[in-house]
Amino acid sequence: MWIWNALANGFLFFAIGNRGYETFNFLQNSLPRSEVYYTDAYNVYQVLDNHVVGKEYTYTVESYNSYCRAHLARLARHTRAVNGSGRMVDYNLSLLNVIYPTYFQGIGTIIFQFYSRLTHISEMVV
Repeated sequence: MWIWNALANGFLFFAIGNRGYETFNFLQNSLPRSEVYYTDAYNVYQVLDNHVVGKEYTYTVESYNSYCRAHLARLARHTRAVNGSGRMVDYNLSLLNVIYPTYFQGIGTIIFQFYSRLTHISEMVV
């Protein structure tokens, strides 16, 4: 199982599958059009127009990968937590991105703002 992710205007897009072109193509078709694509040197990215290769351009995505591994045990390296299925990983990543503030934006999602208000109200009641 491989998790592909991309950032576009501060929003995360991800696809779960193998490391082949099909999964990459699915993710690419989900993204808004971009003038420049910043990637590492993996060969499947060679099909992109305006493709810039370099680790110095992918640090935000790598930072997000670290964030996910820190918050989801099933994504941590050398863990006893079992991935189970791609669907469960998909649900967990989606939930992580809804409950926690949007990682690459200054504001949280609408659902996160609602969740924060509920948490604040429950703290005031208790």
